[in-house]
Amino acid sequence: MAVFNNLHTLASGDVYQVKKTNITNDDGRFFSHESDIRMPSLLVKAAVNNIYRAGRLIRMMGHAVGLYGEVRQAMKAHELKQLQKPKTRFNGQISPRRVVDRICLSLEKINLIKSSFPDHTVNDIALAIISGALRRYLISKNELPEDSLVAAVPINVRNADHEIYTGNSLNITNISLRTDVAKPLDRLRRVHKEALAGKAYARTLGNNIVNETMDNLFVGMVAWGVKAAVQSGVLDKFPPANNTIVTNIPGSPDQLFLCGAPLIDSFGMGPLVPNTGLFHAISSSYGHVTISFTADRQKMDDPDFYVCCLQESFDELVDALKLETENQPTKRKAVH
Repeated sequence: MAVFNNLHTLASGDVYQVKKTNITNDDGRFFSHESDIRMPSLLVKAAVNNIYRAGRLIRMMGHAVGLYGEVRQAMKAHELKQLQKPKTRFNGQISPRRVVDRICLSLEKINLIKSSFPDHTVNDIALAIISGALRRYLISKNELPEDSLVAAVPINVRNADHEIYTGNSLNITNISLRTDVAKPLDRLRRVHKEALAGKAYARTLGNNIVNETMDNLFVGMVAWGVKAAVQSGVLDKFPPANNTIVTNIPGSPDQLFLCGAPLIDSFGMGPLVPNTGLFHAISSSYGHVTISFTADRQKMDDPDFYVCCLQESFDELVDALKLETENQPTKRKAVH
């Protein structure tokens, strides 16, 4: 039996917390009752809200100008760096057809890698695996760019003290995948540094910049603008914002059951956005880590081969770690 669960969450970090909240009509924090709703009053409220939203949008634009100056100064001081995003087959106009697949990796082996790199996270390891897979895939197509591919990674910025979750609270940062590095362990170390740099860049912009932007923009106008840009092909004339999206979907560390039947496998799926035709989802659960992907079929017509690339990238990382461990000199006890 298969169960499809629609979980709308975008989070990437070290700690995940899933809470179930029972919402009833008796709780005024979630529902407000209006006995008499009249259309004129509703239209007046909407007009006033749009005026306030326009004011907040102007203030946000002024704040953005100040942020631009701070980012430029940080780049000159080499505290932050600007990533070059090469255009690949995964960028461009998106077709309506999709391919979906995933690879299941041993959590024991993932933890073995993590034990050798205690300052690295599971996300760093998964990013390095994805990086190696993309490198193998593009090399097979003779399309590997000199510059590294860049992944957009959502980051959870919600305060852990919040007991009630009323929606997503996230930021998005670009992280270089270092697909220009051939050796798997060197790639892992550099991906870790790039992840730290990406988080520092996101902190400079502010944790609430994504939420504030989405709250203050006029959704209808944004949707119309994006649709017009996609249909006219204007997006193809600009450098891509990223080459893929990588997000972490929280899973349960314990074995799950449904009516006594154990959960055998689960994986996440993500939507493709304009100009980015590849989406990765990382989920860790009982005994394994799953890396799934959703891609435009016109950009990836051989998903089975990409699954092989993911597996080979993981095996290559494990083998390189074993070889490095074996070659390390053993410490001899001093003889007194």
